[in-house]
Amino acid sequence: MTRAHRIESVLAALILVTATVLTTEWIHHRIGNETLWAIFRPDSKRPFRELEGDEGGFGSVTEADFERYLGVLERMQENHGLSIEEAVTSRELTLSRFRDIEQRVQRNDVLVERAREHLRKQAESLWDSRRAALAQG
Repeated sequence: MTRAHRIESVLAALILVTATVLTTEWIHHRIGNETLWAIFRPDSKRPFRELEGDEGGFGSVTEADFERYLGVLERMQENHGLSIEEAVTSRELTLSRFRDIEQRVQRNDVLVERAREHLRKQAESLWDSRRAALAQG
C-alpha cells in the first residue's frame, strides 16, 4: 500500500465520518432536538430547548399551546371519569390538535418536567381539599 493510497483511505474515512455527523445533526435540528453544536452557544447552560414563539413550528410549543395542554390534563386529573374527547372539547381544542401539541411537548424534556411538576402540585391541592371536606363531613 503506497503512501498516497493510505492518505486517500484516511481522507475517505474522514469525509464519511464528517458527512454522517453533519447529517445526524441536521436531522436532530429538523425534529426539534438539541444538537451537538448547542454547547457552543452562549446560553448553553440551558440544556434543552424551551418554549419557542413560532406557532406550529416543528418541535416548538407556544406558551398558549402549553397552557391548553395543561388545561386538558388538569380537567382529566380533576375528573377521572372524563374522556379525552370531553376534556379536549372543554378547552376548545380538537383531539388531533391536542395530540399534535402533546407530541411536541413530549419531545421537550423541560416542558415534560414543567407539566409533571404542575400536575403534581395540582394533585396535592386536590388531595388537600378533598381531605379537608372529608374531615368536616
